[in-house]
Amino acid sequence: MSDSAIRLSGVTFRWRPDAPLVLDIPEFAVRPGERVFVTGPSGSGKSTLLNLLAGIVLPQAGAVEIGGSDMTRLPGARRDALRADRVGYIFQMFNLLPFLSLTENVLLPCRFSAARRARAAAASGGIEGEARRLLAHMGLAGAAAEGRAVAELSTGQQQRVAVARALIGAPPVIIADEPTSALDADAQAAFLGLLFDEAARSGAAVLFVSHDRRLESGFDRIVPLADLNRAADGGARAA
Repeated sequence: MSDSAIRLSGVTFRWRPDAPLVLDIPEFAVRPGERVFVTGPSGSGKSTLLNLLAGIVLPQAGAVEIGGSDMTRLPGARRDALRADRVGYIFQMFNLLPFLSLTENVLLPCRFSAARRARAAAASGGIEGEARRLLAHMGLAGAAAEGRAVAELSTGQQQRVAVARALIGAPPVIIADEPTSALDADAQAAFLGLLFDEAARSGAAVLFVSHDRRLESGFDRIVPLADLNRAADGGARAA
């Protein structure tokens, strides 16, 4: 078993063979249960880093490990399966499905991962009970019970559904991509408190990526991407 939830070693990435390097990261690791805030301005390569960690793109060199499994050595289908099993992803725009109920949105990862479905089913309330528990902890018990549509929720409520979806089935890694950009300061603080509580409950590592350094409080480690990345600039397509 790896002692790192996430590890990058000797990673280089560019979009085309003749393009400048976007990322050149000699070493970066996140321990199980650690909460790490990665910061950098637009164009610094944050989204590219997350795409590498999710196995959506592959580096030209180096290893990208999630729980000791190197994404770069796996074919596409196995990368997808590894991501579904081990990574809970909170998207900037939430990516909720409007034709599903709140509970169905939360349970969606369990359709793609037998491991997460089994872990959720092993909870005291079973799989649907675990989804309802997460929604209740996010302050959405009433909305879920009423069967409200996702489109009827406020931005902050939709974000909390997205967090519950990322957490279902206790994935060991939670990745958050600028998820608080549409929220005011009080809502941001409440969101981080809920995220940290649930991550601590399951022992998940949290990698939170944002340009907003006002959110740093409460993280175990603050990592400017520029300190990791030896590339001279973010490259024309970094984000």
